[in-house]
Amino acid sequence: VTNVLRFAFITDQGTVKPVTKEKDFLHAVEWCMQEYSGKHPAAMKYVKRLWERSAHLGQRNFDVEAHLGMLQTLKPVLEGWAAELIQIAAHAETLANMLKCKEEAVQADALEDVDALRMSLEDVRKRMEADTQVDAAREGMSCVDAVQDLLKPLADRESGTASTAREVLADVTDLLEGCAEVVISNFLGNCRQLARPLHGQWTFPSDHPPVGAKVEVAGITLHAVSWNVLNKHYVKYIHQDTQGLCGSTISRLHEAGEYQRENALAEIIMKMLLNTKPPKALMCLQECWPEFLDVLEDRLRA
Repeated sequence: VTNVLRFAFITDQGTVKPVTKEKDFLHAVEWCMQEYSGKHPAAMKYVKRLWERSAHLGQRNFDVEAHLGMLQTLKPVLEGWAAELIQIAAHAETLANMLKCKEEAVQADALEDVDALRMSLEDVRKRMEADTQVDAAREGMSCVDAVQDLLKPLADRESGTASTAREVLADVTDLLEGCAEVVISNFLGNCRQLARPLHGQWTFPSDHPPVGAKVEVAGITLHAVSWNVLNKHYVKYIHQDTQGLCGSTISRLHEAGEYQRENALAEIIMKMLLNTKPPKALMCLQECWPEFLDVLEDRLRA
């Protein structure tokens, strides 16, 4: 058991006596989702929390159809070889931790288990060979082959000290986790079923929010902004609802004509430029079109 949200026991009188503090399950799961999709993302852990959330709510008859759809979407990920790579990485991490122990018997057990680790890698490679997602499988097999090369001296008991073996297993863990995380992240990035369409709830004139960065150049700090303003010729895809944004502010302003969307975009740009905390040294705009640039030029000259 890796996550205990509540632990209690039943007394002789038949009452439940809690040992741990009361904890809200959904709050804990959603907090983890935020952590695993934030500054230090962990795609597999995020997928597991998505699964836990939908399973919990679906079992309690909250929006059953939507949560069942989520579970069906995530099922191939949790059954796939990338999830198995994560488990094998956890195995390698455990062996590395065992090698930190000063007892020789524990270290010997860890080294003996390297054979089982390599067998797991052989099995998952066979699954990759049968995968129809050829590009991802090719990268996965390349990763597994590299890991097998790292592990061979350990299996042949040629690794030297426990410290050296521990370093190898740490590298193995990083390689396997990195490969799996990329595969799962790509799945999440290309999966529309993970989010409901926003439609009218999207109140921004572009399908991209602006992004900013602080850049150090020759000891000078510069602040830059980049924004894809969504070219008017691509609004047809918004109407086709490929992103769940049909009926949004983008659609409304575009259909209204009279440069309403162009003016809305220019207004946001002016607010960003006039906000001098921090000052913007550079602003990059993508997907511009002549009418928009004319409106923006008028605002800049005013």
